Amino acid sequence: MRAAVVSLVLVSSSAWAQWLPGFAQRQAVDVSHATALSDFQVLVVAGTAGARPGCPDVRFTSADGVTVLPHWLESGCGTPATRFWVRVPGVTATTRLWLYSGSVTAASTSSPAAVNLFYDTFDTDPEDGGRWSDLFRLDGSRANELVWQPDAGELWLTTAAAQLGAGATFATIDPAWEDGWAVSFRFRVGGGTGADGLSLGFFHAGNDGRGNSHALNQRGYAVEVDGFMGPLETTANHLAVVTTLDADAGEDFEHHAQYDTPVTEDDEWHGLLVEFHQGRLTVSLDDAGVVLDHTRTWSKANRKLVFGAGTGGQTNVHRIDDVVLRKVVRPAPMVTVGAVEGFDAGSVAPDGGVTNAGPFELALVTTELSVEAGETSSLITVSVRNASHLEVPVPADLPITFTSTSARGGFLQKFGDPADQPFTVTLAGGGSSTGVYYRDFAVGVQTLTATAPGLMPANAPLEVKAAPPQGCGCGSVVSLLPALMVAVLRRRASRSESPSAR
Repeated sequence: MRAAVVSLVLVSSSAWAQWLPGFAQRQAVDVSHATALSDFQVLVVAGTAGARPGCPDVRFTSADGVTVLPHWLESGCGTPATRFWVRVPGVTATTRLWLYSGSVTAASTSSPAAVNLFYDTFDTDPEDGGRWSDLFRLDGSRANELVWQPDAGELWLTTAAAQLGAGATFATIDPAWEDGWAVSFRFRVGGGTGADGLSLGFFHAGNDGRGNSHALNQRGYAVEVDGFMGPLETTANHLAVVTTLDADAGEDFEHHAQYDTPVTEDDEWHGLLVEFHQGRLTVSLDDAGVVLDHTRTWSKANRKLVFGAGTGGQTNVHRIDDVVLRKVVRPAPMVTVGAVEGFDAGSVAPDGGVTNAGPFELALVTTELSVEAGETSSLITVSVRNASHLEVPVPADLPITFTSTSARGGFLQKFGDPADQPFTVTLAGGGSSTGVYYRDFAVGVQTLTATAPGLMPANAPLEVKAAPPQGCGCGSVVSLLPALMVAVLRRRASRSESPSAR
C-alpha cells in the first residue's frame, strides 16, 4: 500500500514555500530567538537515516524553500542526531528554514569555510592564502617552530626541542561579534621531557615569544594549556584563564581560574571549546562539559585571536588542529525540526483529476514557429505542471521571468507596449498559466526561456525571419519614364522643322 505523503500544495499555511527541484523530501526547521540575530551560525540537529552516505544530498534553504544557505555537516551523518551548522542571514522570533534530502544526483555542498568566521583543518599550508598572520618563530627555525605537517593535516607550534617559542594570529575580533564568539580546536601535547605549554590568546596584542613559555608575551588574555609548574603556579598540569602581560616590562601571567587535569601533556588528542558572551568566558573540555567559568570586566583594547606555544629546558611537541571560530549567543537559538514531508509529482485520479500534485516545472507553448523581424508574435503561453507534466495551479502568487538569447528581442503583455527583457509577470495564486508576446529585430533562431523560483525552467525556439522588402507604389510611373522622354524629344524635333517655326 502506498504511504501517504504531504504534497507541496498543502505544506504552507501562510505563504507558499516552493520546493527545491530534485529533492524527494524536506523538513521544516523553525529557529527563534528573543533578540534578532544577523548573519548567524545556527546548530541544527536532525535525523539523516534516509540520506546517502556522507549526506551529499542535504541542503538547507530559507523560508521561500529555494534560496540555498551555506551549511556544514559537522558529524553524525546517517544517525538520529546529525549535527549541521547553517549560516542564516537573520534570526527573529519566527524564522523558518527547510532541510532537504533525498536527491540521487546531488553532490555535497557542505562547506565549513563558508559557514564559520574562520576554519582550518590544516589540509593546506597555513602560511598560504592569508589565513594566518603575525607568524612568530623565536629561533627562526621552520623545522621546529610553526611546522605544518601535511601528511597528518595538523600544525606543530613547537617540536620537542629546547628553548623554542612560536605563535600566529588567525583572526581579529570584529565589533559586530565581539560580545559573542566561540573558538573550538583540538590539541595534543607530549612526546618530550615535560614542558611547557600552549595558549589561545583573545583580546590580545599578538605574539612575541620572549619572557614566558607560551609565546604570548604581549598584553591580553588567554586560555592556557599548561604542562609545567612555574614559580607562581600550584600544579604543573592545568587549564587556566589568565591575563597575559608585557614580558619586556618583567611581567608574567596572572591566573584567574584554574582546572587541574593530566590531559595537558598526555600525548593524546583532546577537544577544547572556548565561548565568550557578554563578559562571561567558559571553557569546555572533551565530553566533560564546562570546566572553567569566569566573568570579569575585560579590556578590549586589543583585538587579536592568537595561538602560541613554547618550550624551555624541558620539552614537548605542541600540536593543534581543526580550529573553528563562530558567533555565539546565550541562550542559544531554539531550533525545532519538523516531520519529513515527501514530494509527490502527482498522478491521475479515476475521475481525470490530479491527486497529490505539486508544481514542478514550467512549459512554454508557442502557436507559431516563426515571426517576422519587428512584428509582435501571437500569444506565447507558459503553464505550471507537475513532474508528470500535468498542468496544476499554484497555491500563491508566482513570479515568472522571461529571457531570450537575442540582444534585440523582448517580451510584452499587450500590443503597443514596449518590449523588454528580462521580463517578469506574476501568475496569481490559483492560476496555472499566463501568456506574453514577443518582438525581435534580430534575424535568426532565438531561444525563449521562462524561469520561476523552485521550478524547472522551460525553453522554446522561435525563428525571426527577415521582413520582405516594402514597395513604394510607383513602379508603373518609373516604367513610363523612358517612353515619355522619347515622346517629348520627338515633339521638339517636329516643331523645329515646321514652317511656322521658321
